[in-house]
Amino acid sequence: MNMREQIEKYIKENQLNISDESMWSFDESIEDELLYLISHGIKTATSSLYKFYEMENEDLPKVGDLSIITNSKDEYQFLIETIRVEIVQFKEVSSEHAYKEGEGNRTLEYWKKVHIDFFNNELKEIDEALKDDDLVVLEEFKVLVGVKI
Repeated sequence: MNMREQIEKYIKENQLNISDESMWSFDESIEDELLYLISHGIKTATSSLYKFYEMENEDLPKVGDLSIITNSKDEYQFLIETIRVEIVQFKEVSSEHAYKEGEGNRTLEYWKKVHIDFFNNELKEIDEALKDDDLVVLEEFKVLVGVKI
């Protein structure tokens, strides 16, 4: 049984509701690393810019939300459940959250360096740059079903 079938079976057996909008993937340039970190329980959190939820008229994540993380080929990798959501200014992201994102040496300094670059790259599309007071959506999750990499 492939991962898609395993996830669909889990959803059906547990009578869960999940929409197509709840499918997402990571940026291809870092996808392999992040999927590996999730599969080994190292990455249990993610973050995104609040303003993109507003611009795209997209609902903010909330506790209990289910999501399917896919790879760049749209192959199912994980079914996750959101267990915590917090919205803070970029300058207020905690070292605890940086650690839970699991990247690099897991420090806040590393997290900020990587995310300044990442968020600025996203903001280029709208001719903006990241500011310390920009709001960031911090999301913690647990894996319900997933691949082992």
